[in-house]
Amino acid sequence: METKLPINILKIARKYLKQGKIKIIQDEHPGIAIVRSFSKEKREFQWIFGVEVTNSDDQFFYARVNKSLTHNECEVSISPTDANDTTLTTYFTSKESMVEDFRTWCELISEYDSTDSLLDDDPVIQEYAQDFYSKFQINEEDEDLQMDIEKQREVHLFLESVLRLLEENKNLENKKIIGEIQEDTRKVQTKLSIISRKEILKRVSKIVARIKKLSAKLGEHVVLRLGVELAKNLLGM
Repeated sequence: METKLPINILKIARKYLKQGKIKIIQDEHPGIAIVRSFSKEKREFQWIFGVEVTNSDDQFFYARVNKSLTHNECEVSISPTDANDTTLTTYFTSKESMVEDFRTWCELISEYDSTDSLLDDDPVIQEYAQDFYSKFQINEEDEDLQMDIEKQREVHLFLESVLRLLEENKNLENKKIIGEIQEDTRKVQTKLSIISRKEILKRVSKIVARIKKLSAKLGEHVVLRLGVELAKNLLGM
C-alpha cells in the first residue's frame, strides 16, 4: 500500500508493526463514528491515519492534519489517554507535538502489552498455559514473524473444534465462563493473519488453560485429542 504518512511516524511504528502489535489504517477506518467523520471530510486534510492495537478493540491513535489551519495543526483522537486514563480523548496540537504524542502512546501500549492481567496472575492458569505452550517448537529468531497460511488454517480448525466442544458442554452453571472463553477464542481467530507466531500460541495456550481449570475432563480432551494433533501439525515452525 502506498503511504503518504510522515517518515517520523513510520519510523516510530516500525518496531510495533513488525511485532504485529499494531496496524496502520489509512482512509478506510472501522466502525468508529469519529473516524468515519474523518473519512467523510478527507478532502479537507493533508493526510489522515489511524493506528489500532492488534489485540484490542478500544486502543487506538487517530490523527488528521487540516491544511487550512496554521502551523500544521492536528486533530488527534487517542485511547488510552495516558497511564492513568483509559478513556478516549480528542484534542488539537501541532504536527510536531503530535509525532511526540504518538511516540509516547506507542510506549504506553507496549507497557500495557507487557503487563500481566489479573487473569494472568492466576498461578493455576499460568501453569496450565505454560505446559501447553511447551508442546510447540518455535525458533527464537522467528517468534515475531507471522504464521504461514496453512498453519493459520490449522490453528483456526483447532479453535473451531474447541468452540464446538465448549458449546456441547455448556450448562446453566458454566454458561457464563464458557461464553467468555468462546468470545476470546473467536477473537483469536480474527487475529491469526495479523499477530505473531508467539502471540498466537500464547493466546491459544491461555484458552486451553482456562478450559482445563474449568473442567479437568474437558481440558484433557482439548489437550490430548485436539492439542496433540495441533502440535504435530505445527511442529518445526
